[in-house]
Amino acid sequence: MNGTVTISRRIEWDMAHRLGPRCTTKCKNLHGHRYVAIATLSAETTDELGMVLDFGDAFRAMKGFVDGHLDHACVVDRGDAALLEFLVAWSSSYDVGHVFVTAGVATVLQLLPLCNGARAHTHTHSHAKKRFSSR
Repeated sequence: MNGTVTISRRIEWDMAHRLGPRCTTKCKNLHGHRYVAIATLSAETTDELGMVLDFGDAFRAMKGFVDGHLDHACVVDRGDAALLEFLVAWSSSYDVGHVFVTAGVATVLQLLPLCNGARAHTHTHSHAKKRFSSR
């Protein structure tokens, strides 16, 4: 084999958050998004079957992490006392293992430390407005 072989696997999940009371748009309300992760693996050599890694093994590893930690989770800013109190009050019927308390505005970027070596690609729009008030 000459060169590098690269494989990628994509997985999607749903997760909730809110941007909180400083936000001036409807994103201040609790809502959800569909998220996508793409894992890319590269190797200079392959196994005896010519593979970097079996796609089934890659997908099982990704699915296990996403299903166990991220799917239908809630990302909460630690300064969002009202939402945290609500979740604690419902903790007997809610899987608190799927609540991520962040040090800042509750976005998926706050979860990158969970994904060793991950990079985020965000989309910006020319029509985007300032979302936060100065309070």
